[in-house]
Amino acid sequence: MSASFATHVLFLLWFSAATFSLSFYKTESSVSCNEKEKQALLTLKSGFTNPRNLNPLSSWSDQEDCCRWDRVRCDNKTGRVTHLYLMRTALGGKISPSLLELELLNYLDLSENYFNCTPIPSFLGSMASLRHLNLYEAGFCGLIPHQLGNLSSLHYLNLRSYSHLYVDTLRWISGLSSIQYLDLSHANLHREVDWLQIMTLLELYLDESSLKGEIPESLGQLKHLKAVIRFSGPIPSFLGNLSEMRALDLQLNQLNGSVPKSLGLLSNLVALLIGNNVLTGTLDEAHFTKLSKLKNLEISSTPLFFNVNSNWVPPFQLEFADMSSCKIGPNFPTWLQTQRSLHFLFMSKSGILDKAPSWFWNWTSNIDTIDLSDNHIEGDVPDILLNSTVLNLRSNHFKGRLPRLSANVKVLNIANNSIYGPISTFLCKKMNRKNKLEVLDVSNNFLSGEISHCWRYWQSLIHLNLGTNSLSGDNHLSGIIPLWVRKMRNLIILRLRSSGLKGKIPPKICQLSSLRILDLANNSLSGPIPNCLKNFSAMVLPDPLNEDVYFDSLEYDFDYGSYIESLMLVPKGWELNYEENLKFVRIIDLSSNNLSGSIPVDISVLSELHFLNLSRNHLMGSIPEKIGSMKQLESIDLSRNLLSGEIPPSMSNLSFLSYLDLSYNNFSGRIPSSTQLQLFDALSYTWQSSTLWSSSPK
Repeated sequence: MSASFATHVLFLLWFSAATFSLSFYKTESSVSCNEKEKQALLTLKSGFTNPRNLNPLSSWSDQEDCCRWDRVRCDNKTGRVTHLYLMRTALGGKISPSLLELELLNYLDLSENYFNCTPIPSFLGSMASLRHLNLYEAGFCGLIPHQLGNLSSLHYLNLRSYSHLYVDTLRWISGLSSIQYLDLSHANLHREVDWLQIMTLLELYLDESSLKGEIPESLGQLKHLKAVIRFSGPIPSFLGNLSEMRALDLQLNQLNGSVPKSLGLLSNLVALLIGNNVLTGTLDEAHFTKLSKLKNLEISSTPLFFNVNSNWVPPFQLEFADMSSCKIGPNFPTWLQTQRSLHFLFMSKSGILDKAPSWFWNWTSNIDTIDLSDNHIEGDVPDILLNSTVLNLRSNHFKGRLPRLSANVKVLNIANNSIYGPISTFLCKKMNRKNKLEVLDVSNNFLSGEISHCWRYWQSLIHLNLGTNSLSGDNHLSGIIPLWVRKMRNLIILRLRSSGLKGKIPPKICQLSSLRILDLANNSLSGPIPNCLKNFSAMVLPDPLNEDVYFDSLEYDFDYGSYIESLMLVPKGWELNYEENLKFVRIIDLSSNNLSGSIPVDISVLSELHFLNLSRNHLMGSIPEKIGSMKQLESIDLSRNLLSGEIPPSMSNLSFLSYLDLSYNNFSGRIPSSTQLQLFDALSYTWQSSTLWSSSPK
């Protein structure tokens, strides 16, 4: 959760002397471009391919001034090309040596392209004016050319790549006399023996490079090193000698053992990131003795015990603290009260079994994001004005009425607590009418009363969960399915289970083409199942490759975290809670109603449906013959109806089927021959009239 923050910190450290603007690709200039350079760029374009059939360089034509082309920037006085912004253009093919004609080019960005594992062109090392070279994830493979060491004016070099880049030596780096940022992440460096000596004078970034094993002792000689990243084994005490260290990022490794107290001597340290390891023991006051500049502390998902005295006053003022899933409790950490610059606090699953102190709620008013979920924190939720943008208090022992909210609050998750009182008081409170709340989860509490008309004041809401309370609106709705439902064309989930609904299922419900979950079970609905289910196109067609675009409504992202919708469904005869995997579920559950008529034939078009439950109704007729074309079906429950006829032979095609209940109907004939269908026990095939069988089920 804090990885992006850590990267941002490192970015600020290394780029304090230079900034680069990427906000424009085209320049307006009164000077025409150099004709020789124009032809060089056209030659460069001719060597490119575009695997994704885009046309990012469509403006590059012989009829227009090259200084007015997209992704090209020229010097306003000379007309010479100085910048090429070719990142994220889906380019492939070959990079022409015509680039060498651009003698004043100082900025070249080819990142995030598709050069199909071709080598990095060695002639780039002859582009003496280059100050910025970005080949991040550009698709290059093979040896990193030594010639890059000739770029003595280079300030920025990014060779981070998940493809197969490697070095046989790093001695060429000594020629990068102006370098400020060097990223060799994921490159294979294991052939170089003397890399530590070579890099003594560089602000170094080796994220997940192929340097394996424990942190080498010789690292302690690099007095000017400002960042250490990605090693395994114990944390050595000699790291405390690196007096210039500003960012120590050792998270997501296999680090074990205790944390040496010598780290408390790193007086220039701004970021200490040691989370997601198997470190043991305690962190106490001695670990932070001289860390007066510390802004970012990340120790999450590590079995450490943060053991400090209750009257401890830290030497630092944190801005970001992630201490989730490590032991902070059982007492509430009183030292937090001294932190006046904190913007992000994460202490989920930190073992706190204590009452929230009296100062706590006022103190949180200046914190942007706070996560105290999954602890055992007690206390009333007081009648104060909550001001944090994100408040996650889920799964604690808070009680009392729902609080007042300022217009800053966007996420309030207080599910699984002991919140009581009428929901209308919260909804209609004048102070709350100014709200900009987007996520409200108060499920699994003791709220009561009706859901009032005051919802009209909550126009920013995207996610709302009031489940498992004592509301007179959630479980005791009555009447027909409201007609306004059909207007919600982008609706993904419609769950009105156990809501006292009656009447017919309106055919216009089929206009909800994006619907993936239709749960109307346990109501008093009657009449036929609409014969238009084929219009549920989200249950007919597979997900597109970029499926996340279609599920933004199931997840709400905020800084360093997200809120994910969860839902209780009954896919295979028992209740299951779906959260991260909810977006993959497709289900139709119309069970326990008074539906009649036949199963619509066009239901077999729903080839992406996973779970089908039509049990406990009054359905008649036969199972659709082409049900075997619904090859994604994992569960079918048609039990306790008045269905008849033979089981369609096509059911033998349902290779994913793991739950089947056809019991208490009037079927006849044999069970189709299929390894899958023979796996279910006899209870799945118990008919109301067993004499209709021509043979016993196996």
